[in-house]
Amino acid sequence: MILLAGASGCTNRIAVAGFGEIPPAAQMPAYRLVEARQDADQPLAAPLGDALDAALARNGLHRSETARHDVEAGFAIRPADVSLENDMAAARAFRPFCRRQIFALSLLVSDRSTGEILAERQATAMRCRWDAGEAISQLADAAVHKPVPPRLRTDRLAAIE
Repeated sequence: MILLAGASGCTNRIAVAGFGEIPPAAQMPAYRLVEARQDADQPLAAPLGDALDAALARNGLHRSETARHDVEAGFAIRPADVSLENDMAAARAFRPFCRRQIFALSLLVSDRSTGEILAERQATAMRCRWDAGEAISQLADAAVHKPVPPRLRTDRLAAIE
């Protein structure tokens, strides 16, 4: 995951990384949402699906079980001092009285018939406190609509391996 560095306080700065764009409605009018089980271990599965439906609907897309394309997504919250990559500098930039957390949403769009990955996006933000439902909604919207800056684009082959 790529993390926005240098953020301070509890702002809504969301970094988006990955490759590819969500196909327009003319190429992908419908999608099948591949959801995690919804049980005690996955209480945010329904809000995640709802947030993705809303973000993709802004592009003119709708959910259908018979769609040609799959959309897979995941959401996680973790303490900022647990490093996945090189994000410790960003974690130290926060005020010491703040219990920093990293909120991350990953999105993958693939062709069901060929298995080709068309887009893979990650939206992340570091905050002291953030309601999980609000975080999911804003991160889903950013993952679908926010352009990926050139420095945060990933190599398509690296993302597949």
